[in-house]
Amino acid sequence: MIAANKKTALTLADDVENLLLDYMRRNHLSAGDSLPKEEELVERLQVSRHIVREGLSRLKALGLIESRRRRGMVMQHPGLFMGLKKLAKAELIPDSGLRDLLEMRVTIELGMCVYIYQRKTPVQIDRLRRFAGLPEQYTQPKELEIAFHTELVKIAGNAAVNQFSDILAVVFEPIISHRKLEGRTSTHQDICDTLESGSLADFRRTMEIHLAPYTEKPLII
Repeated sequence: MIAANKKTALTLADDVENLLLDYMRRNHLSAGDSLPKEEELVERLQVSRHIVREGLSRLKALGLIESRRRRGMVMQHPGLFMGLKKLAKAELIPDSGLRDLLEMRVTIELGMCVYIYQRKTPVQIDRLRRFAGLPEQYTQPKELEIAFHTELVKIAGNAAVNQFSDILAVVFEPIISHRKLEGRTSTHQDICDTLESGSLADFRRTMEIHLAPYTEKPLII
């Protein structure tokens, strides 16, 4: 009987979550708009206060609403990858998942090459060079490696990609530091040079060479 009640409560919470999302859509709510008070939601949805709170807590976990003093529940801009970031911080992503994330990193950086190249500015390139290391430095400490690639992707100006890049910064560990890379890959300074004075094709090719070791099998995590 307890198990059945729990299942019913969870099902009701699912329904309330969907009803709340539908309410937001139908009323064209956006960041900064307030939701009805709990009492009003209980009456409208014909469920208990506990179920309403469960539904609201799920939307909080999604980053879709937040609780504010004197205003109650208020809509906010959700972080698209909030759930994934929480898993990453808790170190709950399995090795296979980390490999997938690293492959996604390669795909995203190569896919963003055109936007990075088109939207670059001298100021951004100068800032990027601060994290690039020495001209002949093929590997860098983890912190500099993360900072360089995070800064590089930011040049494209895509907020969603930046959020994902922040997640990679949480889980990323260099997987190539133990390999001899000299002559096999491009350095961060090479990337800065081609971004500054090369063509788009030159920049993309430099990125492909630089990221090639990350696609080699097996990936070491």
